[in-house]
Amino acid sequence: MKKNIFCFMLMIYTGVGFANPNDNPLEELKGDFVLNMGDRPGVPYQQLNNYNPSLTEAGVGPGYTVSVSRHHIIPRLTLSRFYNRVAELHRLPNLSGFFNSFSNSLSFYAGSNGVDCGLLGNDLVDAGNLAQAQAFGLARASGSNHALGFDTFEQFYIWLPGNLFIGPRSRSDDPGDDFELNARTIVGEDTYNRLLRAYMNMVKFLQTNDTSLLNSISADLTTVSKRQSIYSLQSEHWELKNGEYNIKKPSVSLKAIPQEENDSLSEECVDIQPSLINYLYISAFPTRLTGHDEL
Repeated sequence: MKKNIFCFMLMIYTGVGFANPNDNPLEELKGDFVLNMGDRPGVPYQQLNNYNPSLTEAGVGPGYTVSVSRHHIIPRLTLSRFYNRVAELHRLPNLSGFFNSFSNSLSFYAGSNGVDCGLLGNDLVDAGNLAQAQAFGLARASGSNHALGFDTFEQFYIWLPGNLFIGPRSRSDDPGDDFELNARTIVGEDTYNRLLRAYMNMVKFLQTNDTSLLNSISADLTTVSKRQSIYSLQSEHWELKNGEYNIKKPSVSLKAIPQEENDSLSEECVDIQPSLINYLYISAFPTRLTGHDEL
């Protein structure tokens, strides 16, 4: 009993917390759940302002007539169907590298893309804990209960910043539900090849259920997940032909738009981190933290 009390006090002292102080994330997320994504989850980011016709400035008013949106490179449907199949086959731990990187980046995805972390605080912690629970094989897709944090987890997975770029909503080269072949201009050669490889492997996995593809997919998604900001709209990447915008096709290899540094990222965002892995460590190795077998 004394040992348990000490571990609990140590968690408070070291800043290890839960989405709710009365909740144990291990108890909340260990078990069988409904882990199934829909085709069109909500967008976790704020609505974008229009741009002027030259795509050099965003704003509000009569001079800003071009509606813009966030475009996927790997299509939404591919992402959701891939996840659902992995969950169905009970292979979520094969994506552990991605899930752990994703869980530790959630608050930065929010804060770097205009989301008020204070409004999402507990939801971000819950979603991060759920990602870690899937990585460790604690949360499994074979139940009827809703998993705590799944909605937020789903939204940020489908709307992963490293797989998105901002551009005119109406385009002559919009690929629809296919891979964004012209994204090389925006994300650069290396990132484009990584995203294309992940997409092709996802499609092959959906066709064959070949689980040997999952390690490569996880590695590519892990790298993609490290980018915190959505690729911004750069006017030099676009051209207007016959009244419609399209992405320019460069004749030389390009480098990616650099990560946007957000010096104004609030401490509130920085401090929001998942707690499950800390609790797992404390539960598994209490004597390593206390230095004593008995207290």
